[in-house]
Amino acid sequence: MLDGDYSMLRVAEHSAQVPHERRERIENQFKGEGEQLNTLVCTPTLELGVDIGALDAVLMRNVPPSAANYWQRAGRAGRRHRMAVDVTYAQGTGFDQSYFREPLKLLSGQVEPPRFNLKNEVMIRKHVHAAVLTALLGVHRRAVEPERGRVDEVLKRCFPQSLRTYLFTPGGEVLQEVLDLSALGALIQDHHGR
Repeated sequence: MLDGDYSMLRVAEHSAQVPHERRERIENQFKGEGEQLNTLVCTPTLELGVDIGALDAVLMRNVPPSAANYWQRAGRAGRRHRMAVDVTYAQGTGFDQSYFREPLKLLSGQVEPPRFNLKNEVMIRKHVHAAVLTALLGVHRRAVEPERGRVDEVLKRCFPQSLRTYLFTPGGEVLQEVLDLSALGALIQDHHGR
């Protein structure tokens, strides 16, 4: 046992608290051929639709809330015809313990396909905003000079780092007019469908 090959754990966090660009970099390092990262500590950010590839094990700190969550998390490992280990740590709570005592209740539970309520205006608005921001980040990544400079300028002007920029002048007075987003509209129009 002592003469086997061992590898140091190189760990990164993957959660909504980690900025999007950093999360992408972490995913790419983890999926890459090298040994930059070999362990991720995740919230459900990697639960749906992310192919990690050669993943050997998934450790779940709690019993997931539903069969769908369990199978999504466990299914991250063992793809591409690989064997994998999935371990779930059951806490002392009634919920975790009930599934610890009867795991088939969870494993054979119904898996509902994800749904999106098209009558929920708030969720639709958030989804559209997220889609637009994701598309804008894609535009930024693909842009080359001089277009990249324009994209940078528009994104900095329309999405300032501080809320203060939205509300106050550089001198600290309350803005009398709404932030002009026409440059953002023009940028979106120019790149629509690309």
